[in-house]
Amino acid sequence: MISFLCLAIPPILLLYIRSKVVGKNEHKTLENRIVEYCFALLFLNFIAISITYLVFHHSGRLQSALNDKTVFAFHYLVLVIVISIIVPMMEYFFKNHFQLNINLSETMLSIRKYDKTKLFYLYVFVLFVMNFIRIFDNSFWADEGYSISLAKMSIADMINATANDVHPPLHYFLIQLMYHIFGNKGFAYHLSGFIPYVFLLIIICSYIRKRFGMLTAFFMVTMCSLMKEAVRYNVEARMYSMGALFVLLAFLALYEIIKRNYLRDWMIFVIVSLAAAYTHYYALVAVAFFYLTLIPLTYRDRGKRRRTIMAYIITVIAYLPWLSILIKSFESTADSWWLNEIPTIREAFLYLFDTKWLSILFVLAVIGYFLYETRLFSIRINETERWIDKVDTVIEIDEKRTGVSEELIWVIAGLCSIFGTCVVGLILSYTIRPFFVLRYLYPTVPVAYMLLIYCTRKMKLKKILFVLILSIVFSSSIPSYFAVLRNDIELDHATTDVLNTIKPSKTAAIFSDNKHLGLSLLPYYFPDNYGKYNENAVEDIDQNYSEIWLFWTQHLDEHKISEINKQSYSCNEIYESKFANGIYFHIYKLEKEN
Repeated sequence: MISFLCLAIPPILLLYIRSKVVGKNEHKTLENRIVEYCFALLFLNFIAISITYLVFHHSGRLQSALNDKTVFAFHYLVLVIVISIIVPMMEYFFKNHFQLNINLSETMLSIRKYDKTKLFYLYVFVLFVMNFIRIFDNSFWADEGYSISLAKMSIADMINATANDVHPPLHYFLIQLMYHIFGNKGFAYHLSGFIPYVFLLIIICSYIRKRFGMLTAFFMVTMCSLMKEAVRYNVEARMYSMGALFVLLAFLALYEIIKRNYLRDWMIFVIVSLAAAYTHYYALVAVAFFYLTLIPLTYRDRGKRRRTIMAYIITVIAYLPWLSILIKSFESTADSWWLNEIPTIREAFLYLFDTKWLSILFVLAVIGYFLYETRLFSIRINETERWIDKVDTVIEIDEKRTGVSEELIWVIAGLCSIFGTCVVGLILSYTIRPFFVLRYLYPTVPVAYMLLIYCTRKMKLKKILFVLILSIVFSSSIPSYFAVLRNDIELDHATTDVLNTIKPSKTAAIFSDNKHLGLSLLPYYFPDNYGKYNENAVEDIDQNYSEIWLFWTQHLDEHKISEINKQSYSCNEIYESKFANGIYFHIYKLEKEN
């Protein structure tokens, strides 16, 4: 509630002060007033959020800070009030000295007079740059370290290694390609996550823009670039952005199959579905629900039924080489899989949109779309009335209407893919052992975005709903992006300082009591040294090494240092800092005494 007041009330103050200082227009329509308020909401909070994160170095989620920290909320409120006063004063100054006159609502509504395509591509380029600048950090976490280790193997060794793990190999082919082109560079590994994001932008700017309209493309590119999970996986050296790309492509190909039934669309559907299956096992589950949708969709049409059967056969044959590996991997890890917790259905649902408000809008949009498509509910706008009397709701059953529309079948397929993937993961987790974490749901997230926008664009009040969605996305995602960017920069600087300070000899060994660092990251940061996770390295020093480095999460007390000295090693703390995966380490150098 406090966050809502801090974000939503100050724009009213801004508009009031502006009306007093600059002058007001008595002939504004309701639409103009709503658009003007929303523009003020976005503008004012964007400036305040930018100052909060970039100037005052705030970190963490804005909404949580506003709700939980009274002092922070007060400071933020003071900031937006100051901006609300300064902005109209500046506008008044420029208006009188430079003949500059700005009408916020008319400015927003007159965008249609300009080349919307150029503005759209400029916006896409800005979002591209915001994600691109994040590929140049040299900080990774444990799973990324595992991807990097596979990138340096031969293709045969990589396939054997990932066959014994729990992920298919397609993403590792890409990261190997990046490694062989650019070498052992941090940005090369980040590119394996960034390239699928670039292809996603291309699909949105070309196919989605032409097929579903500019507004759908605008919101898709916004959410796929700025939402918290998208910001993370767009540059992470893992397979999640690739899985999201192929699942969305399969969903779009299914739309074309439903609408046109061209052979080309069937070919694309099978190819991208196989690519998804070879990228991530939960992406396989997601596209499997698209295949299930084809059965009721095509069983009455002989031609479509034949193509459905051929799609099934080709897909099964093409996946057979890896299917046996999947089964063996599942059996071997069933008793030793590392997960201990199972997410709830609520957590999985909220994961799709980061915020509960977008999740609520998603539910309302889907329900509204179902009622609209089945003609059970409709909204009529009466332009002759005023305010709330303009909206007239009608609930009725159309007896002449039979069956469901092709678009509704497509929406149902998307919903089955999203929630079916979640249900499969939860069933496996509850019946065997935990096999599902929230990030495994990410390949279906762009499908959820697509459904939200697609269902909303069918509504009579879609302009207001779209502005509301945009306000929620910007108010939650822009602070999150700045927080992530700032954390990236700080962690990258800390990692660079550690690597510039710590210079082990080639014969030195490096041990850590942190599993993530010791198991997969030490070989990347110190490729010339033997590195290992060993939480007992202090009590039982490996006497084969005359020089040993410890990356320890705890400060070594005098008793432990004394134990090290008894084993004929000197012990000196060289540095302490965050490193690699964001863990704070005390770094010690042990040297064997003669």
